[in-house]
Amino acid sequence: MHEIYLVAQPNAGKTTLFNRISCEECYVANWPGKTVEVNEARIVHHGKEITLIDLPGINSFKTASREEEITKEFIFGKEGIAVIVVNGESLFRSLYFAVQVLELRDAIVVINKVDSLERKGVHINVEAIKSKIGTEVILVSAIKGIGVNQLLDRCLDFIEGRIRVKRLKIDYGSIENFIEKVEKIVGDRGIAVKTLEGDEYALSLLSDEARNELRKIYDEISELYGNQEQMIAIRRYRFVEDLLRASIREVKASRYSERLDSIFFSRAGPFFLQL
Repeated sequence: MHEIYLVAQPNAGKTTLFNRISCEECYVANWPGKTVEVNEARIVHHGKEITLIDLPGINSFKTASREEEITKEFIFGKEGIAVIVVNGESLFRSLYFAVQVLELRDAIVVINKVDSLERKGVHINVEAIKSKIGTEVILVSAIKGIGVNQLLDRCLDFIEGRIRVKRLKIDYGSIENFIEKVEKIVGDRGIAVKTLEGDEYALSLLSDEARNELRKIYDEISELYGNQEQMIAIRRYRFVEDLLRASIREVKASRYSERLDSIFFSRAGPFFLQL
């Protein structure tokens, strides 16, 4: 049986989407090896049996509760099919999270609350987003059921190899050569980036020898450029900002740039570094 995992930050409408797909007919299961419970549902789409799993919402990669840890475990583990539910009413923050997942694993992206965006006069150019992040992007309204069948169709296409996605690769500029060095040690670019950000879960996957090698690389970066974690965050921030500006097709507002800023972008200074 195929498994689809819903991944999102809190308030993205992930559980609403889960309930819409499952018709609220779900059961509670324990995550393997943990005492954490997750909601699961068995569904059939075009004759294919699918298990749908509603993973706990995760605020960010920086901090994670016991429940959130199983979501991180899934993201790093690369098993099953991941569907990232993006909050259409908080696109910047939600996409910042989504691109971190896409750096680590293949996934399908769902932008939820499209009905709310339409009421605000905001129109998303899906093809522009797809071309930049390299995966399927679907607009949905979990409350109204818009786009849900399309999402399940794309999941089946993914399962049966009719569509292919590519791992997201953000250009991190001056530290790219160091990322390549770390990738040779850890065997995966996404995990390499996360280790340079000091992600505790990523580091826990490594041997003592690998961590010792990483410390030498950290020292090299620090001597040349300063804080690599901040450099990565800034580059990722710019990637998401460019992604949004390239994918907004029309906004019914008298001052376009001000409206975009009010809908998508934080004015809290270093806010993005907390993501």
